[in-house]
Amino acid sequence: MPLAWGGRAPGEDPRTFEEAVRQLTALKCELVVARQAGDRQEVEVAQGRKGLYEQLRLLDQRTAVLQQKEVALREEQSAMMETSRELQTLSKEVELQHSNLQRIRQREQAAGAWEQELTKREEALNLEADALKAKVAALETAAQSATDHVAAQDLARREKQLHKKEKALRKREAEVKAREKDIEHDEAELDRREQRLDQREKMQQHPQALARVPSADSGTSSGTRPRWSPPDV
Repeated sequence: MPLAWGGRAPGEDPRTFEEAVRQLTALKCELVVARQAGDRQEVEVAQGRKGLYEQLRLLDQRTAVLQQKEVALREEQSAMMETSRELQTLSKEVELQHSNLQRIRQREQAAGAWEQELTKREEALNLEADALKAKVAALETAAQSATDHVAAQDLARREKQLHKKEKALRKREAEVKAREKDIEHDEAELDRREQRLDQREKMQQHPQALARVPSADSGTSSGTRPRWSPPDV
């Protein structure tokens, strides 16, 4: 037994006292391990929170970009609708011009002098038709940009998953705090047990003072030293 404990009282079983010392040492070791585990968990929670904040910042940036794209898409859709109206107007004009062309061809039989002019007008109408086809192709290309809406839905799904992860992280943080409270409670209990053990050792070192202490069993001053028992663990 180390000399720091001051020895044991005469007649006391050395195995009982040494067992109590070993139990107290084991409790201290468990407390150190629990503190280290609590520190690691706290670091992990802090890192997770930092990563979550970074993800939220990136999500805000992506949301802002998506909003800008949505505004641009709405503008494109508005322009596409306007172009569609223009296309309908032009289509009506083409139909009217084709009708006029038919009437002109009917008049060709009576007026051969108009044949060359009618040919030029027909070529112009064909050019306009090609231009209209090009506009239709451009509108079809612009319609493909509507696929950004699908990307917006995927971003919303990821945002929901991020909220779930944040909720789980907060739950984990609450569990760590509860574990810290349990460790503090265990540490306080260990301090109280250590104080009781020190008092018993002092009583064993000074049997004269112990003779004047009332018996724990009878409650009277019998002049005999009470039987020592190891602390509860």
